[in-house]
Amino acid sequence: EAGEIDFVWEVSGADVERLKSNSGVKVVEVDSVDNVILFFNNDIEPWKDANLRNAIAAAINREDIIAAALNGYGKPNYSCIASGHAGSSDKDAIPYNLDKAKEYLKLWGGDPSSVTLSILCSNETRVAIGTVIQSCLKELGIKVDVVSMDTASYMQRWKAGDFDSVIASWSPSNALSYIQRFHSDRRKTYAGGINDPEIDAKVLKAQATLDESERLAIMEDIISSINKLSTQVSLYQSQWFRAHNADLAGVVCSKTGYTSFNDMYWAK
Repeated sequence: EAGEIDFVWEVSGADVERLKSNSGVKVVEVDSVDNVILFFNNDIEPWKDANLRNAIAAAINREDIIAAALNGYGKPNYSCIASGHAGSSDKDAIPYNLDKAKEYLKLWGGDPSSVTLSILCSNETRVAIGTVIQSCLKELGIKVDVVSMDTASYMQRWKAGDFDSVIASWSPSNALSYIQRFHSDRRKTYAGGINDPEIDAKVLKAQATLDESERLAIMEDIISSINKLSTQVSLYQSQWFRAHNADLAGVVCSKTGYTSFNDMYWAK
């Protein structure tokens, strides 16, 4: 606003309208394929149980997250894969439904008051998201600890497998990249992965299938399987904002977040 900075990579939703009113600033809006996700550690109890995970998935109100943590900017997502890619699907995704969440909880059969879900968060926005989830899961009698930490500590805990869940995001350029990460070999580096030989076989088949229509059908089958198991809970797709000096031209931001600074130039 003072004219000292020419480009801001990440603009808070709270600042968007004010910056739009400044004639010296241009705000670029991007409906992204960035999928913000609550990832479970599916190798430990009690998160190994799909019914408990499904209960949590059904109890989280994504609209509340977008309103409270994102100033209204974002698109709810219920599928394990972001929409916008060839091969995207919401087949068998679990929408927000508190009554259904309670049914899943009964199928699990445990005592919800015995469960504490610790959520690792690496920035203020994710803490705000975790706080909304905390409120949602209180309706099920599940306690939530929102744990804020610096990025280095967050990544160290993630890599060590020392977590119940983490809030993170993923914005690959194609759906097959999503699918590959559901293979069990990837679960130590990719939170939300699962050890399932049947899914492993399907992932390998998708990778080896050259016919596009056949590959897309296999991918939809994998997405459906993951959605049924809630190995991860998608929350929303980000709406990104980049702000820059109005005299800076050639600014293009992709849905994956890519920006080529080499293509920018001064129009004046």
